[in-house]
Amino acid sequence: MKVSTVLTFLVVLLAYQLSGQIENPTFSILFKVKPAFRQDCFANRINVPILEKAIKNLAPVEIIRKFPNGYRVKNQANDISLIYEVRYANPLPPEIAAAAIKATGSVEYAEPKPQLNTFYIPNDSEIGKQYALGLIQAPEGWDIEQGDSSVVIGIVDTGVDWDHPDLIGNVAYNWADPVDGQDNDDDGYTDNYRGWDLYYNDNDPVSVGFHHGTWIAGLASAATDNGAGIAGVGFRCRFLPIRVTRDNSGLTTMGYEGIVYAADHGCQIINCSWGGPGIGKFGQDVINYATYERGALIIAAAGNEGSDQVNFPAGYEGVISVASTDQADKKSTSSNWGISIDLCAPGQALHTTNAGGDYTGYGDNSFSGTSLSASLVSGCAGLLRAHFPDWLPEQIGEQIRVTADIIEEIPANTPYAGLLGGGRLNVYRALTETGHPSVRLKNRSFSGTNIPYFNPGDTVNILGDIINYLAPVSGMKATIYSASPDVEILNAELAIGSLGTLDTVHLTENKWQFRISPEAPSKSTIRFRISYAGDDYSDQEWFEIEISSGFRNVEINRLKISFGSAGRVGFNRDFYKDGIGMSFEDRQLIYFSGMGLLLGTGSSRVSDAFYNNFNTSEDFTASQFIEHDNEGSVSDLDLITRFDDKSFATGLQLNVTLKTHTWTDEGYDNFHILEYILRNDGSTDISSLYAGLGTTWYVDNNFNKSSADPGVSMGYVYSTLSDPLYAGISILNENAGFHHYAIDYEGDGSFGGLNVLDANGFSTAEKYKALSSDRYEGGVLNPNGNGVITVTSSGPYAIPAGDSIVVAFAVLAGNDLEELQQTASYAKERYDGLFVDTDEPIASKTSFQLSPNPGKSFQVLINATVSGKHVITINDNSGLLIKRESINLEEGRSIWEGPDLKYLPAGIYFISLRKPDGSSVTKKWIRQE
Repeated sequence: MKVSTVLTFLVVLLAYQLSGQIENPTFSILFKVKPAFRQDCFANRINVPILEKAIKNLAPVEIIRKFPNGYRVKNQANDISLIYEVRYANPLPPEIAAAAIKATGSVEYAEPKPQLNTFYIPNDSEIGKQYALGLIQAPEGWDIEQGDSSVVIGIVDTGVDWDHPDLIGNVAYNWADPVDGQDNDDDGYTDNYRGWDLYYNDNDPVSVGFHHGTWIAGLASAATDNGAGIAGVGFRCRFLPIRVTRDNSGLTTMGYEGIVYAADHGCQIINCSWGGPGIGKFGQDVINYATYERGALIIAAAGNEGSDQVNFPAGYEGVISVASTDQADKKSTSSNWGISIDLCAPGQALHTTNAGGDYTGYGDNSFSGTSLSASLVSGCAGLLRAHFPDWLPEQIGEQIRVTADIIEEIPANTPYAGLLGGGRLNVYRALTETGHPSVRLKNRSFSGTNIPYFNPGDTVNILGDIINYLAPVSGMKATIYSASPDVEILNAELAIGSLGTLDTVHLTENKWQFRISPEAPSKSTIRFRISYAGDDYSDQEWFEIEISSGFRNVEINRLKISFGSAGRVGFNRDFYKDGIGMSFEDRQLIYFSGMGLLLGTGSSRVSDAFYNNFNTSEDFTASQFIEHDNEGSVSDLDLITRFDDKSFATGLQLNVTLKTHTWTDEGYDNFHILEYILRNDGSTDISSLYAGLGTTWYVDNNFNKSSADPGVSMGYVYSTLSDPLYAGISILNENAGFHHYAIDYEGDGSFGGLNVLDANGFSTAEKYKALSSDRYEGGVLNPNGNGVITVTSSGPYAIPAGDSIVVAFAVLAGNDLEELQQTASYAKERYDGLFVDTDEPIASKTSFQLSPNPGKSFQVLINATVSGKHVITINDNSGLLIKRESINLEEGRSIWEGPDLKYLPAGIYFISLRKPDGSSVTKKWIRQE
């Protein structure tokens, strides 16, 4: 099977989750409550019933209101007072826990708490010279500005050996709160006289075991001109130690909290020599608060992966991202590069302060990292803040960027042209060259039919604010460009004219547009360059979009779910990405692969979008991304998508149309109907096809059992915990051959049914066995249940070449078995009243009606849009062909008298009309006794 690529560490993660083994007894997630519930938010509780229930399900150890004073803002968009952290003991992966909280509808976002690392490659070399100061022209800059003690640089890091002889004189002491056991300044932190340790929540921010913060503090703000030790770039600027890690560790668990602490305690510059991949709304909230409400400039290390990976916080809007160079201005081997880099600074063999009053780093190129580079830029930013006290933090950052020395001409750097930001830091130029403009696009957003998703064929508007942060410029124009063949720029050039300092141009609809090619590959990335040109001025910046994997979140009833465009349900990518999973009353039901379609005719021929071998099969290719089905609306929300397996080497040549139907009325608000129309586009008949939905269940951890109720054609799972929860899948086709196969697994390698965790994973032969046979009872390895994977299917079906069948499922949930069984009956009742309209281009609808319906026989009233041979077929609900007839029709209205159907039993039948061009329309007819 064709499978998606999965990184090694993610493979390890899944194995860990499937095993159910817990190394760390607690996990953490972050979420932001919607402002409408502000009056219900307190220090360690939230009185919103639906949210309380979801939190309770996580077995919370601690609920923390992160920034209770974060409401004191000028712009309510920057309010961070409604952000909470929940630390919980339930072994539910944080991604699923966050999805469950998000599903309550009472939060703006929910996400796992980021775990970040310091960006330093350590070595214990000692004593030496500071070559970097000369390279960045710091001494020349000090002739202009030596900083001021009123400027404070926040060192958010592993802690600082603050009593180091070269640091103690530049600590930003809090004279309002001396060490006397009292919170004299009433800021919520007792005796925070020389900073704070956020990890251990005490007033001793000294590094223990790993002294990264001490190195950073020395480079940024060691005492200078004191006749001893080293010189910090910030000269007389002070620093505030803020510890955000545990002992002997560079894992930055409280980094964003440290940014808020620094901003709230007067730091105008905040150094973050740490980060990690994975963008989140929490991090951007913190950056916005610190920047726009507290006037702080955040400077962050770009990362040491030696790649174009974007790390955060460096990648957030408003943060200065710093890469590393060596003594010859060449990009350091370990340094990241890319479109988010703002500038570079020396980061190899830098001499700096070490714990115990010592020094380290000289002459050893392995003592390097973007951490060190960022601290030099922070020191420079402190000098600029003292020299230009009225400047906004964004202006200071832009001034540093536009006055950097160009280093792209160096042969070693030419492969990174445009990807090293403005160049290498120059302190002197930053202080003296004030005639440079700096035009940037801020607050970038997009509008279009499917935004926030970028679908093939979409036309998209670029919105935002074009701002000139620095010196005035005239004759300005901005041009957008992409080298990608998958995008067409519709409005490339924008004439702006003159821009004064801090002048802003607001981008509205239709000013900048691009069209995505209908053939753009799903999940591919398209890069854009914005070029700015004016009188004696040129600059550029970049951004990227990702073509959607094609999914829609459906959250209008009690069973919240996501539908994909190529056979997947719940999550359209592995590891909880692209989708909200499936949750019932805020309790998540699935994980990893989620749910996926399987179609098989034999032990060597299965096309599917389900769990394979620590990844998910990708045998289907979307031909139409999922969207609202406006033409076939029969419920409160109808979606449609089309895909096929034709590009899969052993594909069945099936063209699949999925229609989903969702209701909100009571009794019908805990299921979704999934209707698959399967058309055989091959040249040979398919004689024996099984169709099913596979599900990786996670109903209340792995305390799951499975069973089946053939009476309603339903397979189901349930939790054995005290608060019961049931979920299942039922077959809606009559007399279709119901099958349900449950697979058990445990962390010790034991299994029941099929071993899908062995070296072969879930093989093709095993998938066919699960599709075509039965094992109703699952969760039998332990009395309280275990991990369960199920395949619920129907068949066998016959599909002659060129013909279609309809296979329908209902996805269900309930609080007990009785409710689930009743829900299966309700879903069947609703489905029996539906019709299916397939394969017909909307612009050229041929319509037909069946009358009477229900009835004992029928006639077809046809309104044909083209003349020629039309084919009418009648299939029963199992897909069996009853009759096929060809008729020649003229364009316009006509009537076809149906055949004698007295011999047919009462039930559901499907009548299809195929046009000369091969497209078809299918409707449901109910025969009465």
